[in-house]
Amino acid sequence: MAGNTEPSYEDALKFSSQLLPKPQETKHLRDSLRANCLFRETTRLRAIVASAPAQLALYRKHIDVLASVDSKRPPDTIPPPPDSSARPGTELAIDKALARLRAEYIMLSEYSAICSSSMAPVRRLPPEILIQVFLPFTPMTREINSKDYRGEIHRLIHHDLLQLAQVCAYWRALAFGTPTFWRSLDLDMMFWSHKMLPLTEAVLERSANSAIQVRIGVPDEVEPDRTLLELIARHSVHWQGALFSMDFKHFTSLAPIRGNLPLLECAHIAGNFDPDSPDLIGLAAAAVKLFSDAPRLTDVTYSGPAKGLEHLPWKQLKRFEYLDLCRFDLSDALSALHYFPPGMQFELRRFWFPAWDAAQALLPPPIESDLTDLTIEFGLHSPGGMREILERLTLRCLSFLELALLNHEHPPIAWDHTIFLRFCARSECGKTLTTLYLMHVAITTDELLESLAELKVLAALVVADHRPSRTRSDPVWLVKDTLFRRLTERAENTQRHLLVPKLAIFGCLSDLRFDEALYLDFVRSRVEVCQSPAQTHFESHVRWYAESARELKPAVLGELQGLSKTKGFVGSIEAANEEEMKTFFY
Repeated sequence: MAGNTEPSYEDALKFSSQLLPKPQETKHLRDSLRANCLFRETTRLRAIVASAPAQLALYRKHIDVLASVDSKRPPDTIPPPPDSSARPGTELAIDKALARLRAEYIMLSEYSAICSSSMAPVRRLPPEILIQVFLPFTPMTREINSKDYRGEIHRLIHHDLLQLAQVCAYWRALAFGTPTFWRSLDLDMMFWSHKMLPLTEAVLERSANSAIQVRIGVPDEVEPDRTLLELIARHSVHWQGALFSMDFKHFTSLAPIRGNLPLLECAHIAGNFDPDSPDLIGLAAAAVKLFSDAPRLTDVTYSGPAKGLEHLPWKQLKRFEYLDLCRFDLSDALSALHYFPPGMQFELRRFWFPAWDAAQALLPPPIESDLTDLTIEFGLHSPGGMREILERLTLRCLSFLELALLNHEHPPIAWDHTIFLRFCARSECGKTLTTLYLMHVAITTDELLESLAELKVLAALVVADHRPSRTRSDPVWLVKDTLFRRLTERAENTQRHLLVPKLAIFGCLSDLRFDEALYLDFVRSRVEVCQSPAQTHFESHVRWYAESARELKPAVLGELQGLSKTKGFVGSIEAANEEEMKTFFY
């Protein structure tokens, strides 16, 4: 049948494609697809895929011919009985031929799709590539706060990964047989059920001998499953990271882990505790002691009484983070600095400073330490908070200092300019401090400029405007024209900047209260300095609050782009996302 000639009625009755598979062929092909097997010989499969569209078009034409004849049948025609002979031209012959053609059309269509699928490029991917494809479905960190029982189950069993495992037997074997996918065990005991114990065992078995991340959260007034804790403890030789947030008394179930933590690098020990408990310090010390013999442990986060910290392996630690510290525990917490080895990174996160008359308080003499990195994150606006911490410290090796607010919607941190300058002078920050973060701090532009004048080796500066909030109506605009003018000024007839001469990185979260032309001058002046051998590039990033968006001068933006192409400038100027509102430039 050539060209577009319509098939005859007789041809339609007899038509059947030679591409139709035998039942055994279809079964073999489906079994191979399920196992994701590659076919060595694909010539016939390619021929079927190439020829199937034309054959399916013929089926449609033949079906249309018979359907047209069938539609002209008088409505009161009674089909012959089933045992009558189906002579060509009878209604029964038309019905049978139509049913056959439609069935064969579906069969050939499905067979062509199977043949095409068998040659899909994804089936040629080696296991190591597929593993990289699967990894985004197996996140290594999750929030331990399920909204319901079902969500907890999904997190425990790695629900997204199991959906991939349903594609074919090969993918299933890869999903269940790759220990890396199962190296994260997160449990929220708020929704715990004894039915989850076998699921937990299965996850630990699938993780095999790989290093695992264990995270357990036990809310107050919830009694954890002791059997579960003992099960997890038996796998402590594979722990690479461990987070336990629960009452210190429950750590007794983890007793077997002491001395059995050869791979542990990061530990988070957060005790939900009753501060009036007479056994609190003893229980906290016992919990900390479980991690005292971990040869690779370098990173510890802790929440609890400071007097229980002496048993940590301090000499090998590189970072220590203290969470949810209250002012009344500050002295004990800072006393831990005596344990710190040189180069330690210290972070006080969510520091709670209740309102009180700080001016009348008598502070102990400053503690001297070789601390290099200090982060202080306040939980709330806290008059006197800076004084309480900075007046207690002398840090002559300090290279990184961050003062930040946990929630940018709260009033900014109260700035004590005299205390800060006194701390810098006492600690000789002008010789050591290279990085300064001031995030949502009530410091004025003049105070910032005076502080920067003392920091001769500062190389990275990150600051933020603080917009009006629900509890404070007046904004704190720090990033203004004055700031960029002063950062741009250079000594007469020299390339040396008068302020922060070694600045290589600048970042700000801004309300766009500055002239971007002055910002461009600032960038130009710093990029020119970067042509010297001592500094190869300058980096600057500006993020603005969504509510402050305005038309930026196209010429300025165009020149900034030009600097990035020709002068080695690395920078961006764009709206901030919600996370950057709180923690810009980390």
